[in-house]
Amino acid sequence: MSHKLILVKDNTPIDITGYAGNLKWSSNIDSLAVECQFEYISSADMPYFDTVTISVGDQVMLQDAAGVTLHRFIIVKQERTDRFKFSYSCFDFAWYLNSNSAAIQFNGVSASAAIEQLLNRFNVKHSVTKIDKSIKKIYNGDSLADIIKDILKQTTDETGRKYFMEMRLDTLYITPYEHLLINPTAQLADNTAPFPLVSAISNPSRSVSIEDMKNRVTVTSESDKALKVLQTVQDDKSIAQFGLLAHVESVDKKDEAQARNIARNKLAELNKATEDISIDLLGSDELRAGRLLDVNETITGIVGRYVITQASHSEANGIHKTTIRLGVT
Repeated sequence: MSHKLILVKDNTPIDITGYAGNLKWSSNIDSLAVECQFEYISSADMPYFDTVTISVGDQVMLQDAAGVTLHRFIIVKQERTDRFKFSYSCFDFAWYLNSNSAAIQFNGVSASAAIEQLLNRFNVKHSVTKIDKSIKKIYNGDSLADIIKDILKQTTDETGRKYFMEMRLDTLYITPYEHLLINPTAQLADNTAPFPLVSAISNPSRSVSIEDMKNRVTVTSESDKALKVLQTVQDDKSIAQFGLLAHVESVDKKDEAQARNIARNKLAELNKATEDISIDLLGSDELRAGRLLDVNETITGIVGRYVITQASHSEANGIHKTTIRLGVT
């Protein structure tokens, strides 16, 4: 394989690449954690094979051919498929953000400070970009991942700026989307020049839909059993073309002063056709959910800058392939 699988057993790294197969890993912009699956030959009944026992809770590292660690996973599920073979499902350290819940209250601290307070409480290493939005909210029983997503949503609703979070090895990074533009390349042989992967797209697919489009946004709040309409913005040109498509956004009383900004930003987010796009590329470890990619595939009209919403990697017979789904930025 062009990638290596390293089992970490009692703090000792053990290369299990030669006994592993059907390696797959994927990232999704909505699920946070990177998932990995592989099969492994057991030596329990095979005296001529010197393999080690893998248990649920062990860690494995995915490395590139040069030995650089790309991901570090926790094995969360083991399945025996026949006498000599096991299948394993793993997640990176973001799995802990989905699996732990918290009770915490923020009283007007900045969004970045709130996130750091939460992560420090659970000893999660992090690198969080400075976000000034004031957070006043109580969370009770929400997962760490959902709390952070909600804080970032509040920021995006008010400012229009989008943020992305992902786990890199054992550290959670939260960065603006515009910092994640990539241009992956491939080199087929030592005596050939590298070329951009997006110049060799296969199986392009693109559909366009207005099913989720909204061209009027009304911001409301509710207190003491009274409903208040705070702000309404709309796109008259879009309404004339597609008909009225209305969305109501409810905000807390503390956010009423930002109703106009929230309405404008929500309209900008929703007042567009959605695209469902997928393409196949030669494999690259740079292809990961949340990255921005410039594409110019004129036959199907996949032209412009897109965000990778899902990246599915597979490796068989030493060949690394990636299927990615793209969304409009």
